[in-house]
Amino acid sequence: MSSLDALELGKETMDGLGSGVYYSRPESAEGDAKSVAKAAESAGGLHSLHWALEVGEAVFRRVFNGDERLLRARGKKNSSFRRLAADPDLGMSPSSLWRAVAIYELSRRFPELVQYTHTGVGHISVVLGLPEPDQYSLLRAGEAQRWTRRRLQREAAELRLRRRQGAPVPRSRFLDRLAGLELLACDTFRDEVSRMRVDELEEAMGALTRVRQRLAEVEGRLRQSCAAE
Repeated sequence: MSSLDALELGKETMDGLGSGVYYSRPESAEGDAKSVAKAAESAGGLHSLHWALEVGEAVFRRVFNGDERLLRARGKKNSSFRRLAADPDLGMSPSSLWRAVAIYELSRRFPELVQYTHTGVGHISVVLGLPEPDQYSLLRAGEAQRWTRRRLQREAAELRLRRRQGAPVPRSRFLDRLAGLELLACDTFRDEVSRMRVDELEEAMGALTRVRQRLAEVEGRLRQSCAAE
């Protein structure tokens, strides 16, 4: 689970975020409250997913310089974030501001979230604390079937209960491996590729070619199985 997954969202809290040390660069310059407020005004209601993504990205870019390492190391303790959250002209609470950053961070790991139209801030708060594959599967199901927040709460509660009781959660190992592959693909959004050497890039391209061939074979077998059902 990402360290941001247990951020304070609703009644969920996380004390460890921002407890790391990051010496590579100084803290960012003071956040631009006007720019963040403008993003908030143009994005709609406070509880909409679009609002959270727009505001969260604005804070991430301006306060944390688009640097995820700085975000994870300092979090809410970042002096620029504290100044921004305390600005009386911003028109939003510190918790709402931080919630937006958490949701934007989730969208970086789960890019399809930005396309969701039936998922709100309340839906996302429900899945916090769950392993990433479970978060994604619940959010996907909720979006596809237009679950209410209450329905999503029931599904997440049942999943948590089974885990606490030690009962195995029915899930194919194949699906777990696919989820891992998807997470690997999402990691490209973290600027890992830009830091790779030329020989590593060439090796990665070769590996991707082989992966595409194998995935094409797997897709063919899955389609055959679906047609046979």
